[in-house]
Amino acid sequence: MLNTRALLLASMLGTVLQVAMVVAGHSNKSIAGLFAVGGMGFSLIAGLAYAMWARGDSTSSLAVGGLAAGALCALIGIFVSYMLGDVPVSLLALGTISSAVTGAIGGWLGKFLFPASGVVAMLVVLAGAPSEADAQTVKPVAGASSTVVGEPTMMRGTPSLAMMAILSESVNAQDISPIVSEAIIEASVDVVWEAWATSDGLRSWLAPHAEIDLRIGGRMRTNYSAQGSLGDPQTIENTILSLEPRRMLSIQVSRAPDGLPFANAIQHMWTVLYFEPLGPDRTRVRVVGLGFRSDAESQRMRAFFDRGNAMTLQQLQRHFSARQR
Repeated sequence: MLNTRALLLASMLGTVLQVAMVVAGHSNKSIAGLFAVGGMGFSLIAGLAYAMWARGDSTSSLAVGGLAAGALCALIGIFVSYMLGDVPVSLLALGTISSAVTGAIGGWLGKFLFPASGVVAMLVVLAGAPSEADAQTVKPVAGASSTVVGEPTMMRGTPSLAMMAILSESVNAQDISPIVSEAIIEASVDVVWEAWATSDGLRSWLAPHAEIDLRIGGRMRTNYSAQGSLGDPQTIENTILSLEPRRMLSIQVSRAPDGLPFANAIQHMWTVLYFEPLGPDRTRVRVVGLGFRSDAESQRMRAFFDRGNAMTLQQLQRHFSARQR
């Protein structure tokens, strides 16, 4: 099935380029001499654009979408040129077919140029996630999952924050749904709650510098740099919005670390953590990030926290696994 939004955007882009070329070529013979090559080239761009906006689809689907976008923009461009008296009517069919082929090639190439999770996967540093070096080597831990969600509250205050500025635009620009991550922790709910809700607990697994004032309106402060200290520019401060001991904790970033490129978007998001006992020594932890918007900054932030929350929970799993050895 074609991605309607991607097809519309790619076709519009290709059409603008095609029409601009034929209008300019109407009064410039040099440009008119490039109609054939330029038309196919712009259809190739339309195909690539389709793949970029529909990334994650199958190779065949991207090729078909690129074909449709390339053909549509070429047909409109050639029709405008025909109405201006610059090309014969026979070119409507021939030019559209050839441009459809290059559009399909563009869609096919886009599968390799715009992978579904390319850049995002290497830009994870958020909510309690491992350091930049750790993020490159961390392996999935059994029981951890990330279902389209991520947590907005704790972000590692390391130089890796600069990398977030180049987050991939692979995210659907209209996806404002919550991001959710969950994992099974091999420890009782009382012990897991203590790891999240006490200063000593946070320092034992999340950050070398951490403190929490567990009350509504209280603060949770963390600093992930061993050389840093609470209160310095890389300190992350969260405000506790609500809590139910051993069951739920909700927090919102009230002070972001210096260099965070989501300074505006993060003001609108918050995180809810759920703790579900599964037995005397097993707990399901679920992290839900909410408050995302459709603007580009919020969408980049959403992708960043989506991956990072899963890694945070993996880190918590490793902490309790190590304690059992």
